[in-house]
Amino acid sequence: MKAILSILLLTFVLGATAQDLPIENPGFETWDYFNTWTLDPHTWVTGNAQLTDHVYPDSSAFEGELAMKVYPYTFFELLPGVAYQGISTSFIPATFSFAVKCNIEELDSVFVRLRFTNKFNPVYTKVWSSDESIEEWQIVTLELDQIEPVMDLVTIEVVAGYGNMFLEGSLNTWISIDMMSFDQSNGIEEQACTPSVFPNPTEGGLNIKLCEANSIVSRATLYNSIGQIVNDQRNQNTLDLRELPSGVYTLEVTDGAGTISRQQVINR
Repeated sequence: MKAILSILLLTFVLGATAQDLPIENPGFETWDYFNTWTLDPHTWVTGNAQLTDHVYPDSSAFEGELAMKVYPYTFFELLPGVAYQGISTSFIPATFSFAVKCNIEELDSVFVRLRFTNKFNPVYTKVWSSDESIEEWQIVTLELDQIEPVMDLVTIEVVAGYGNMFLEGSLNTWISIDMMSFDQSNGIEEQACTPSVFPNPTEGGLNIKLCEANSIVSRATLYNSIGQIVNDQRNQNTLDLRELPSGVYTLEVTDGAGTISRQQVINR
């Protein structure tokens, strides 16, 4: 059952623009009926079914009319209740915040987790959890590490009933969530001028020209399609790709002022 839950958490991808990283239905005001007998928060994925509902609208919202309440559920064994949403992104925002309250029984716990991935491979994870009840709404703000990997998706997971290896959980544990948001900035300074990279496509040699004439590249880092660094040069305006397989790479250029830009490079 644990394997089935893990697969469930990885099967949903919801497109969105990377620039503003919106969370759809962050206040959980909109809910959809499925086959007229079960209710799901709009754009969020749950395991709700006719006999195993575990995600419900919560009328005691922090703001607006509704929040989302998640309980564990029993399916041969006690399992965590899960609601999640996937958002396309190419960067890690500065912060992630939400309103939360929860009830914890036995040796149970609840958590909210962000999973940044590249083609479903883990890149960065941030978790907030609690093993104590929170009776009144509390605002949580998570500061996210400003690492700069290549990624394409962040998945927000709200989980109730983590338990102690799923053996000490309680059906009376729950977590309510409302008003989720990302900080719209990403900590990487934007620049009006993008460095030019040529020739692109290339057959092995790559030149980088910064916006300021005769400037030297502070650092040039090349990532493959799964986010691995395959070339990393400092204080040079050229890269040698002759030993690399043909394909599409991501080039990250840092100039002398610390400004970062990224663009795709095709190696033939």
